[in-house]
Amino acid sequence: MTAGPVSAETTRPSRDETAPLGIKILCVVTVLLAASTIFFGLVRVIVGLSTISTVGLGSAIVGPAGVATITGLLSLVLSVGQIIVAFGLWALKPWAWAWALALYGLTGLHWYGQGNLVVTVLLGVMVYIASKKEHYR
Repeated sequence: MTAGPVSAETTRPSRDETAPLGIKILCVVTVLLAASTIFFGLVRVIVGLSTISTVGLGSAIVGPAGVATITGLLSLVLSVGQIIVAFGLWALKPWAWAWALALYGLTGLHWYGQGNLVVTVLLGVMVYIASKKEHYR
């Protein structure tokens, strides 16, 4: 039994089957950093919630405990999202390109005002990812 001719509609457009080396390095670094951020985010949430339960909801939610809980939750959500997007970037999933730009932008906003180099590095990462659009079509 023969398979017959392959139509041109079923073939994928020609492109590299693997992610560029820079994207792979970025994915590994992202997963490692996000894993540590998840740990510290959990610590912030636990400490914040324990303080809120000890002091009382009304006075603690507007104080440092409430801020720690909220920033810890935000860190958790962004980090889990970055891990998912890192695997999508590695696998050259088209949705991962746009989500990576959005998540790195949100992470930059989260770190904005901290007075460190993180925001500048994140902007560089976003420019690099944006330059690799052709791999995510």
